[in-house]
Amino acid sequence: MYLQHNGDALAVFEHALTAHGTGPPLHVNPTLDASYHVLEGPVAFRLGDTRFTALPGASVVAPRRTPHTYANHTTKPVRVLVVCTPGVGVISERRDGPAVEAAPVHHSDIVGPPLAPLAAFATANGQR
Repeated sequence: MYLQHNGDALAVFEHALTAHGTGPPLHVNPTLDASYHVLEGPVAFRLGDTRFTALPGASVVAPRRTPHTYANHTTKPVRVLVVCTPGVGVISERRDGPAVEAAPVHHSDIVGPPLAPLAAFATANGQR
């Protein structure tokens, strides 16, 4: 699935993550809001300093300037529908199989690594 473009107001695309697949690094979008709708999951998210798991049917909103990322910490593929507003410059069209691989061309500030599994996160932060 590619994207639905309404001028530059909205961009919609599907992101398929393989088993144990990482999403983007922890990043901030200074000029757009992103919503993530879990189609197949569960999907692990980090929004600000909060880590949680979203199940199929759940939606997660990352307002602009909020650090966020997501990943698949399961043994099965997952799918997330991503909606960005505004949609200007979000994706260049690239077809890699049934889902489209996101190719952002807008400006994002990388502020950390991809989301590690919770056990690795706890160990790295001195927790058990």
